[in-house]
Amino acid sequence: MEEQGRITTRNWDLYDTRHVVYKTKKLSASELEEGYNWAYKDFYRWTNIFRASMKHDSVKHKTKHFMYSGGWKKFEAVWNLLIKTEGLSNMLPLLESVLAKVNRNERRQEKSTCTNPHEPIFQ
Repeated sequence: MEEQGRITTRNWDLYDTRHVVYKTKKLSASELEEGYNWAYKDFYRWTNIFRASMKHDSVKHKTKHFMYSGGWKKFEAVWNLLIKTEGLSNMLPLLESVLAKVNRNERRQEKSTCTNPHEPIFQ
């Protein structure tokens, strides 16, 4: 791309998947951006986030997945503001708890105590 002169910016702040930083061969920058926005909104619908969360074994893992995906993808503007205003460190305890690894023993224990594994956890 460099040799073809297709790179449109060297501003690294724009290299975030949301901005078009190169010239495509068959799409305009606005077409590419529109397609990205459509796919993002469609893929990260609440129903898709919920469905993906339900694929995990334990209630804890389901909840963590839902909180992480929903919190990041649906409130991305808030996270961006926290990052830009250097307020992210105030959120560190929350982030650490959501991103902490789910213990396999906890999953087994929850699974064995669950009376109906098909029962929805959010009612």
